[in-house]
Amino acid sequence: MIGAALIALSVAAAAPQQLTPTQVALNEAEHAISAGRIEQARLMIGRAVAGGASGPQVDRALADLAFASGKNDEAVVRYRQLLAGEPANGFLAERAGIAALKLGPIKILTIDEVFGPPPVL
Repeated sequence: MIGAALIALSVAAAAPQQLTPTQVALNEAEHAISAGRIEQARLMIGRAVAGGASGPQVDRALADLAFASGKNDEAVVRYRQLLAGEPANGFLAERAGIAALKLGPIKILTIDEVFGPPPVL
């Protein structure tokens, strides 16, 4: 009796989670991005959004799409927004940093450039 209950419980626990069509489209879009199929990914994300998808998974897909497309300014903005909700996510921080570096050289300001020359005493 107990054995039958344990078997039934293990079968129920092992049942695969049903994904919605929008979740499937977003998962496939992420796969397409990683394979370099940017236009296919763009279409899949568009379909998912048209189907009602929203939230962090869509935001992440759009950030990854911008990064893969070379739209580094957009990627930086999108990854920074995602990092606001997941500040410990090293992958997001890495992608944001890489995209920022691809934008070009960063001018490092001196104290005088920020605050002006020191006062004459």
